[in-house]
Amino acid sequence: MNYDVTICDMPDRTAFVQRQRVDADRLGDAIGSTIGSLVATAGRYGLTPAGAPEVAYLSEYSPEQPVELEVRVPVAGAERLGPGHGAPLAELSAGRCVRTVHQGPYDKIGDAYAALDKWIAVHGHHAAGPPTEVYLVGPDRTGTPEEYRTEVSIPIEQ
Repeated sequence: MNYDVTICDMPDRTAFVQRQRVDADRLGDAIGSTIGSLVATAGRYGLTPAGAPEVAYLSEYSPEQPVELEVRVPVAGAERLGPGHGAPLAELSAGRCVRTVHQGPYDKIGDAYAALDKWIAVHGHHAAGPPTEVYLVGPDRTGTPEEYRTEVSIPIEQ
């Protein structure tokens, strides 16, 4: 697959978040169930998702090691909750990143990361934070992995 890499400016946003450490062979199930749990939690607080769910990978992926990640469900209207609400919210900071979209099964997503890493090196930038996957179309919307669409982004600095 040919990947189109673009520079983007991520806006500030608020999300329900949950950090976890997951064995690589359980990654898909853990992410799916955590997204479902965060969407349900948002609903209990009277909030609805304001964008596709995402996962920031806080440690490098290795099939032999547990992966540390942060599952995020962006929400709107969290300011109405007020202080002391106890919701698992985080403010995600704005920043510049490079991104591309991977279409197809997750086991081929490494090609998207390789395209981003190459672009970063060729253009004299450096990674400035953990990579993030935004699940535009996933198993919740199609049973055909070839139809999955995942935006992959990496924060950058010059």
